[in-house]
Amino acid sequence: MAQKTISLNRMAVGATAIVYGVFVFLLVCMDLYLIGDYQKTRRWEEEQLLSGYVEQLHTDMEENNATFYDVFSNNRYFQALTASLSELEGYNNEHELNFSLTNRVMLEEWMHGFIIYYSGGEKTRYYMDTDRVKRGDIRTVKARADELLQEKNAGWHWIFMETDEHLYGLLSGSKGKAAFCIVYNPDWIEQSLAQEKGGRRIFYVCEGRMFGKEAPDELMEELPGELSRVDNSFRGYMDGSYICAQRVENTQLWVCMASRVTLFTYMNLPQLFLVLFTIGSLFFAWQLYRYMRRELVVPLRELGVVMNRIRDGEWEAVVEHGARFEEIQKINEALGVMMTEIKKQKLLSYEQTIEKQRAQMQYLQLQLKPHFYLNSLKTLNAFALNGESGRMQDLIMHLSYHLRYLLQVERELVPLSAEIDYVRNYEMLQGDMAGRRFSIDWTVQEELDEWKVPTLCIQTFVENSFKYAKLGGMEKELIIWISVSELETEDGRFLDICVRDNGAGYPEHILEEINEEPLEGCVSVGINNLKRRCSLLYQGWVEYDFFNDEGAVSELILPFRQSGTEMVVTG
Repeated sequence: MAQKTISLNRMAVGATAIVYGVFVFLLVCMDLYLIGDYQKTRRWEEEQLLSGYVEQLHTDMEENNATFYDVFSNNRYFQALTASLSELEGYNNEHELNFSLTNRVMLEEWMHGFIIYYSGGEKTRYYMDTDRVKRGDIRTVKARADELLQEKNAGWHWIFMETDEHLYGLLSGSKGKAAFCIVYNPDWIEQSLAQEKGGRRIFYVCEGRMFGKEAPDELMEELPGELSRVDNSFRGYMDGSYICAQRVENTQLWVCMASRVTLFTYMNLPQLFLVLFTIGSLFFAWQLYRYMRRELVVPLRELGVVMNRIRDGEWEAVVEHGARFEEIQKINEALGVMMTEIKKQKLLSYEQTIEKQRAQMQYLQLQLKPHFYLNSLKTLNAFALNGESGRMQDLIMHLSYHLRYLLQVERELVPLSAEIDYVRNYEMLQGDMAGRRFSIDWTVQEELDEWKVPTLCIQTFVENSFKYAKLGGMEKELIIWISVSELETEDGRFLDICVRDNGAGYPEHILEEINEEPLEGCVSVGINNLKRRCSLLYQGWVEYDFFNDEGAVSELILPFRQSGTEMVVTG
């Protein structure tokens, strides 16, 4: 079944569009989330600020109510002033009451002044905290209290008034021939919150009137009407401002907070930059699409058309589009020459490559160090001097088997069993020649005889164990573990060969060298020769891993291949 082809043009444009679309989508989502979160946080801060203000205002008014009730109902001096008294008695009782209330004003933060009326309103005594009630406002406040006395003859209630710069609350009531009024300035709370206001304006609405020096004139007519239609709170935009209002409990007083609506009402400066970046990204994406279509998509499409014409036998077809990229022009110029030479060169190139690889593999197999054979000859000489002819014969047989295996250079791959037998023969040779005790522990999975492996693929690592396993003393045994197993993966069948020992491990400079690409003139000739041969045999489908873990560890993973057949891999 033919594999479905994919258009490079469509893939390039489509992939770019999808990636950039996802990027812009995430940017937009981030913009919306950050802006929404910023507005939510800003509204929450405003509501918390306003609620704290209203709560403090309500607490102060309740405290003043309690003070007023205590004086109006329980204070014996005020009760005495409600009756007809002589001038001396009235003065004494007024003096005591004035002294008591003056102390309260100085000690209690919520009470800012008072006015006492007695003798039917003919006589008056008052005291104002000039830190809260400005001297210029005292006469105006007292005049308004006098008017309330004329308007109401019994009971007590709050009335709010405004001077040029301040708002005052008056809680007044009369009883008999006496009357009493508490003065309260809510502006002190606003002053305590000055740093938290952040440019927001605080003002008041009571009984259809707007109070406060920060009250917006443009809302003078509209806002009181809106507040009359709600119960306890109001949120909304009016005349270019965001209004947040809350009614003080058990009163007709509304505390309002106004914020001028600007661009930074909706977002802060970093979010504005992010929005501008998003818009710039959209413009950049459009320009990138136009550029890719003009300079890449159209030339590649024409190149595909020309290649189809060449496939149909039109060898003179060339790309005529004047592309900006130099590579496309060079392809157009080279196509004609390539088509005339490709058939002639294909066979010649293939034969030369095979010969070159064969010669290189023969050279790599014969690149052996002589010290092993010198040691063998020395061992034979020692056996001869000691008259150990039997051991000499065994050593010669093992050595001949060793050489015969090496000199079969025409064989690129050998059965796994042959490589294992060769290593076992090498183990017997080392038993005669090695100066220390050693053992080799084999773990070979069954039914692996069908595997073909490169010659010396296990032997090379075993020799390195003898070379680099520098133990503490000659009496310590060198142990080499060899495991061979099959791996089943999605990409096919692989053979895992792992050789490890209990020695000192590879030196660091050797590890660094053998984990890189094999180079000419390197120190680790055996391992690098094996890596070169595997690269030629398996065309990159081979993996190596060299590291130290309480000794040297060498691992080689090969794909399944039978002699004279192609590798069996997928993916």
